[in-house]
Amino acid sequence: MIVAGFYRTKDGGLTWSDALLTLGSPTFYEGCDPAVTADAEGRFFAVYQADTANIGWRAYVQVSTDLGATWGPCRLASLTNSQTDKSFCSCDISATSPYHDNVYVSWTDMTSFVIDVARSTDHGQTFSAPTQISTHTTCQGSITASGPNGDVYAAWVYGGSPSAIECNRSTNGGASWGTAHNIANCSGLQYYPARCGTYRIPNCPSIGCDITNGPHRGWVYATWTSQISGSDLDICFSRSTDGGQTWSAPVQINVDPQNRMQFFPWLVVHPRTGDIAVSWMDCAADPTECSYRATGTISTDGGSTWSSNVSISDQASNAANSDFVGDYTGCTFSSRGFFSSWPDLRNDGGDAYGAWWNDTMFVHLDYPQGGEAFGAGQEVTVRWHDRYMPDSVLVELNRTYPSAAWDTLGKASCIADSFIWHVTNPLSDHARLRLISAVMPEKGDASDADFVLGMPIPTRVTAYRIGADI
Repeated sequence: MIVAGFYRTKDGGLTWSDALLTLGSPTFYEGCDPAVTADAEGRFFAVYQADTANIGWRAYVQVSTDLGATWGPCRLASLTNSQTDKSFCSCDISATSPYHDNVYVSWTDMTSFVIDVARSTDHGQTFSAPTQISTHTTCQGSITASGPNGDVYAAWVYGGSPSAIECNRSTNGGASWGTAHNIANCSGLQYYPARCGTYRIPNCPSIGCDITNGPHRGWVYATWTSQISGSDLDICFSRSTDGGQTWSAPVQINVDPQNRMQFFPWLVVHPRTGDIAVSWMDCAADPTECSYRATGTISTDGGSTWSSNVSISDQASNAANSDFVGDYTGCTFSSRGFFSSWPDLRNDGGDAYGAWWNDTMFVHLDYPQGGEAFGAGQEVTVRWHDRYMPDSVLVELNRTYPSAAWDTLGKASCIADSFIWHVTNPLSDHARLRLISAVMPEKGDASDADFVLGMPIPTRVTAYRIGADI
């Protein structure tokens, strides 16, 4: 019996515990194409393929209401399909959506290679009959994402001629769907041969949607692997600003002057900032294209520009002797930024590794910045702004920078953006203040220069003239 494995962390990814989904039946074989998502209330949904008593692979869902510690009974999502593949699940987490917390599961119907979708409106307890959303056959690798107003988007790869990344949209929470159309043509077949080793490289897409109230609200983004220039595989990106009806010409977002291979991209849009993160496996540093590293880039302007490519993994994986490294990577978000996971080969034939990454400033101290003078008893409002930061920050003071130790003045919510500091003795003319993450002390910001902790603030001084000779 092959058991689908799901792991959880309670300390921001430092340690992980095993939360295997076991159904207890010796005739139930699960473990193919696992995926997990969460709704806005903290329920977790795990989807995977299973073969019940050799009657066919189907898509099943289990729900956890205790952050992945335990899982409920198995629910069949693909009600009328007996042969499914590459299932995926997503949730509508938009606060403004009339279909808030709907669950969507998509898969490939292997009897005809079309894409089907089912939805749940009762937190994964039951699922609707599947709806075919692809027009063509020979389709594979679907993914769904929700927009801000209840719209749902699905994308997949069409392996016909010409091959293409296709998409479809529902404007009513998955009750009905429109007509499928192209995002872009893509080169090659559904699976590319690896340069080194025998593992396969699918060109399945990944999509996301901006649900913020920012300038790119409702924009939809897609990424996939394809050949843009030359014979190497690159990471492609396209966006739609009109609800998925039209798409921009694909652009390459990996930096690769040597024309080497990149594959397994995954895209996520941060629901608070609207930043787009894409991570992938990158062979740019290896002329033989045998070794890869998890790599990523971030756009803060709706995909118009991208940051420098960031190495996420601390070691390379050599795939020369591997016959299979899976078909996907993963990327998700939190208040501290982005977390990517990937198949890693540093220890053996394959493990799941993950890491936080971000190349934008976590938090910026706005005041005091240096040059100010404060007196004992004065009330000072410390101010900052943040893009990514954990829930709380420590406000610390160094009275004689840099020789003295940092003293903690207090703890504040990062999203509060301010902290009231009551200045006390002893006084100094070389003081600095800093903010650090309560859980990641290496992340933070400090005053750019010294400020003065001077004499006490004087009370009112009144002068009286007494006599004519004064």
